Amino acid sequence: MNAIITGAMSPYYSVMYSWRAGVAEDVQSDLDVLLAPAMDFAERALNGSTSIHPFGIGLTLDDQLQMLIEDRGTEVIDGSVLVRFAEEMLVDTRQTLKSCALVLDTRLPLHETDAVEMRLEHSSGVSLTIHAPYRFAGFRKRLTFGDMIVSPGVARIWTAQV
Repeated sequence: MNAIITGAMSPYYSVMYSWRAGVAEDVQSDLDVLLAPAMDFAERALNGSTSIHPFGIGLTLDDQLQMLIEDRGTEVIDGSVLVRFAEEMLVDTRQTLKSCALVLDTRLPLHETDAVEMRLEHSSGVSLTIHAPYRFAGFRKRLTFGDMIVSPGVARIWTAQV
């Protein structure tokens, strides 16, 4: 089941989450707090280079945001390998986190567009995937985002074997 998020509650979304039913309010809040910084950082990255290197954001046990970025310098690495590195960083720090987001650039073939993909996960086991379609429009190639698409996620961080 997918949900479309539209509107202007923040610069990026208003809420129409079907995933909230049966999910504790503190878990919802822990996941909500990750969305704006994930989108902000992704937007800055896209405006600077038209692509995003995968990165992670964690919400620590004391409610601090923590950026997790793999710095590979000028080394050229396949995107799927970078996603794995980012996942490994989140797994390695999960004991200090309540929730996290893995953010990457992806293609949505059915929508024929690129998207920011945010894989949100909570230590309680709740996970979801949010896609924020984007395009560069106009003469100045201005970045614009479409409606977000929310779907159930696959838990990877707290289920990974260490």
